[in-house]
Amino acid sequence: MDDCIEKYLKYIVIISIITFTIISFIFVNDKVWDNISKTIPIVTILYFGYSRYIWRFNPFEKTPKLYKNYTGQFVSTYKNKKAKYDVNFKIKQTLFNINISCETKESKSCSINANIYCEYGKYKLIYNYLNEPDNIYRHKSEIHYGTCILLLDNNKNIKGKYYTDRNTMGDIKINKI
Repeated sequence: MDDCIEKYLKYIVIISIITFTIISFIFVNDKVWDNISKTIPIVTILYFGYSRYIWRFNPFEKTPKLYKNYTGQFVSTYKNKKAKYDVNFKIKQTLFNINISCETKESKSCSINANIYCEYGKYKLIYNYLNEPDNIYRHKSEIHYGTCILLLDNNKNIKGKYYTDRNTMGDIKINKI
């Protein structure tokens, strides 16, 4: 199990026990199952509220808070050329989920899976994606899969590398819009 999810699972259990105890003191004459049925929606609302929104404002939360929109460039080795492309990134992030979409003038890609890892005290966003070029460019750029590794030293200016299944690679530099 992912360390992040395991850590929060412990918090959810503790919050559930505390909430159940408080409800049991407030509703002393109710049955145990009635108090459990009151606890579940409260803990569920707290969980979803925290994991979707509130975590971003927690100063003790170490997970990097990525912005929604980035723009920048990447350099590709496709067909042994070092071509530069302008790129727009859109990142949707909750505490446990990240979705990345990337768009150039020729193609669009979406993340298949993504995760933030801490390696030697530095955070990295690593994700796999499917790139689908627009139909008019498919004669020179086929549909392909890739992996991208972005270093999150500074969430406003991100750089990294990518690799594809068509044996190409490149460097990426993006900045917060």
